[in-house]
Amino acid sequence: MNSTEWLRILLLAILFGITKWIPVSSGAHMLFVSALWRTTEPEILTESFAGLVKSAGCLAAAAASMTMFLNHLYPFSRQKDSEQKRRIEALWARILTAAVPVILLRFLVPGPVLDALCTEEIAAVMLIAGGVLLIVSDAAGRKRETAAVRFGEIRLPMALIIGIAQALSLIPGTSGAAACIIAALLLGCSRYIAVEFSYCAAIPVLLVEGVYGGAQFFLAGNRIGATHFFILLAFAIFVYVSSMSALRFMMRYIRRHNFNLFAFYRILLGLLVVGSVVIRGVR
Repeated sequence: MNSTEWLRILLLAILFGITKWIPVSSGAHMLFVSALWRTTEPEILTESFAGLVKSAGCLAAAAASMTMFLNHLYPFSRQKDSEQKRRIEALWARILTAAVPVILLRFLVPGPVLDALCTEEIAAVMLIAGGVLLIVSDAAGRKRETAAVRFGEIRLPMALIIGIAQALSLIPGTSGAAACIIAALLLGCSRYIAVEFSYCAAIPVLLVEGVYGGAQFFLAGNRIGATHFFILLAFAIFVYVSSMSALRFMMRYIRRHNFNLFAFYRILLGLLVVGSVVIRGVR
């Protein structure tokens, strides 16, 4: 691999890490970038190894979110009393409840069906629809009395509904973060709580996705060499660092701003992709 190919992989890692947490859909961005670079794919990035690289990215992103919210999620600290530990255990029950729908669908929906959804047209439509729903849900919940004042007060039925919304992230262009945020806002959560819970709810999903993808690769009899190993390591490190930056940015940003910036970006990007598809079709 030459320096240009290394640069591409690292840029993909940064893009993956940032868009995984900002509600603009990492799946759509990776799909669009792959379409742009289709003719110059590095030989080492075979389809199976590319899947392993994505799995490494998922695990790194999950590690970043766990690091960010460690105080909320780690029940074994000696500084926490029994009541705090009980609350953390209850929170994990809600997080796992929110993760169940998307994990179940990931295994129940046939692979060819999921592959058929990975088109630029579908991703563009979902980007636009998600942008509109972000604006609507944010406006609807702006002056509403919040149903979940504190992070640990999201109830199990709310978590399940948020999880069902998160399952839509299997469709490129949706964004798991955006789907969770929209559902949480419509259920009465504040912006900050909606973002915070959506990031925690993503942890089990990313862990399962990462472990499952890695298991698929190695159980198929594939092996990796030194170059593959360093690609995986570099990709994971850059995903972790960019994820931490995106998480910190979002948790600061949302204290004072709404979601309109991300919503308008989604709509604009979706329209640009639709225009590109139409122009290519005419030619």
